Amino acid sequence: MASGVVLVPLAPRVRLNWDGPEHYDPTQKVPCRACETVTNMRDRNGRACCQTCAEREIAAELADLTGGRVPAELYARTPQP
Repeated sequence: MASGVVLVPLAPRVRLNWDGPEHYDPTQKVPCRACETVTNMRDRNGRACCQTCAEREIAAELADLTGGRVPAELYARTPQP
């Protein structure tokens, strides 16, 4: 690993925008594919899924891809007028 690189724990937080009509089926409640709670919500593939479950799945995938750690980046602050 390069000198001076600091690794910080990654706790991804994912927030999906499910405002579109494709994410809601007003005619049928079915069990969520992840938690089995009955829901009208649908994922992008049309499968029943709570928004919270989908967000947790994506956050877990992000953590797995990075091994749960990412390099810390420092950004210079620009003075605001």
